[in-house]
Amino acid sequence: MNSEDMFDCWIEPEEPYDALADNYVDDFEFGYEENELPKSMRRQRRYVPSAVLLDRIPPQNLDAEKAILGIYLVHPEKRNLDEDICAEMFYSGINERIFSAMYDMEHLDWILLAEELKSRGQLEIIGGVDYLAELHKSGLAVNPEHLQDYIKILRDKSFRRDLIHCLTEKLRNAYEPSEDIKEIVESLSKEVLDISKRL
Repeated sequence: MNSEDMFDCWIEPEEPYDALADNYVDDFEFGYEENELPKSMRRQRRYVPSAVLLDRIPPQNLDAEKAILGIYLVHPEKRNLDEDICAEMFYSGINERIFSAMYDMEHLDWILLAEELKSRGQLEIIGGVDYLAELHKSGLAVNPEHLQDYIKILRDKSFRRDLIHCLTEKLRNAYEPSEDIKEIVESLSKEVLDISKRL
């Protein structure tokens, strides 16, 4: 398969693109209209080509993600909405949804969280109360004083994925004769600088 075919055809997701990670390709990347894809595949920012091109799993640490959410559940006083993290930093689409719900809640425990996710139509999507119980168990198993260490891991993996996404996109553009090389380089410099400012 040549480089053009790689980006023009649908690639059936394999691990780690499973139901837990819920990380699928952007609709436009393979020329699909939005209404042609199942809803579960209409994910923003999640990107198959870089993993296919590099033949490697994108940087991620699901244990750290679960530890962060678990600590918030068990020790809600540790939850700081001004923390320098956001939902998009989670590799797992399930964990991303849970963090988004947590972020919007004034009071937090697993019962209230389950109700919030249910009101959003997402409780079953994230695995139901069983997965929330798993997160709660994870929060009990880890040291809450290590929260900042888990957040550091989360941010590091997220920035690495952003950089891989950026470089892969520019590599693809560089193969296109119609793309202006100066614009590619300028865009690359700007996006890499933007990532460096968030480190």
